[in-house]
Parts: sequence; C-alpha cells; structure tokens
Amino acid sequence: FAAIIPGDSLAELVVTRGITNFFSLYNTLLIVRIICTWFPDAPRAIVNPISTVTDPYLNLFRGLIPPLGGTLDFSPILAFLLLDAFGNAATALPAELPKPEAGISAAASS
Repeated sequence: FAAIIPGDSLAELVVTRGITNFFSLYNTLLIVRIICTWFPDAPRAIVNPISTVTDPYLNLFRGLIPPLGGTLDFSPILAFLLLDAFGNAATALPAELPKPEAGISAAASS
C-alpha cells in the first residue's frame, strides 16, 4: 500500500478504515452464522445468505480441524484468530507507512 497510498492522505484513511470495517462486519457475520447453527429451526431467509458469505471461509478451517464427536466444531476459533490478525494488521497499516516529510528531510541532509 505504501506505493499506492501517500502518507497522511484521505485515501489512506478511507482504505484503512474500509478494510477495518470490512473485517469487523465479517466477524459479526461469522458470529451470527455460528449462533444460527444452535437453532435448527432458524429462518432460512436469514441463514442462507449468511451461509453463502461465511461458509467458504469457514470451510478452509474445517479441513484443518475436524469436528469433535461429529458435532462440536472448533474451526471457527482458528477462523476468528486469522480474521483478527488481518484486522489488526489493517489497523496498524497507517502507522507503518513512511511519512513523506521524513524522506525529504533525510535526503536533503545527506
């Protein structure tokens, strides 16, 4: 992102906040999906769209951690950890971008 987004710009703010908001929204959808599995008679109008969005991501981890006893699925824990790591990286992104003033003054003093 450092080559695309100049430091301290509106574009940087929009991109990083957008990524952070996406991860937060997806995290919420994962929680709703997991809660819906507790209720066998949950309305299909709610469950199907959420399943369509979240199941491909959860299936990545279901292959790594099989369900215990055939019913207890611990794979969402790994999915949440990875999503949280990506969210934290997106939040820290603006702090990692070099400031344009620092590059100019360092080049001028050399």
